[in-house]
Amino acid sequence: MRERGARHMFQIIIDYPESRHGGVLDDLKRCVSVVGKRHLIIDNVRNEFNKRLLHPGVGTTDILAAFINAIRVLRYLDSTGVMMELACHNVKQFLAYIIKFFYFFLILVLFPLDDVKTLFVLLLVI
Repeated sequence: MRERGARHMFQIIIDYPESRHGGVLDDLKRCVSVVGKRHLIIDNVRNEFNKRLLHPGVGTTDILAAFINAIRVLRYLDSTGVMMELACHNVKQFLAYIIKFFYFFLILVLFPLDDVKTLFVLLLVI
């Protein structure tokens, strides 16, 4: 696969499913399996997610949509899921953090805490 294709991988993910038309994904799949340039895609997607998605100001819905598209595209390119796991690791960690935050917030709203010890125990459990 050419480095140029790896550079456009983030846009291919964002534009999915429209990017399926025209054979771009089929060409990438063929190149990845033949040439073995998986590391270029993995590094590019991870770096672009960090640069464009995982920072303040980006909506959680946008991050979720990109993550879902990345799963679909990367699983298409590599049915084993290895590329997806490596490229999307930081996004998965971010989403897990968001879930824990909302869980903690709901507990604080629904169950008022009377003392600091209970709050620390709760933080350790979550």
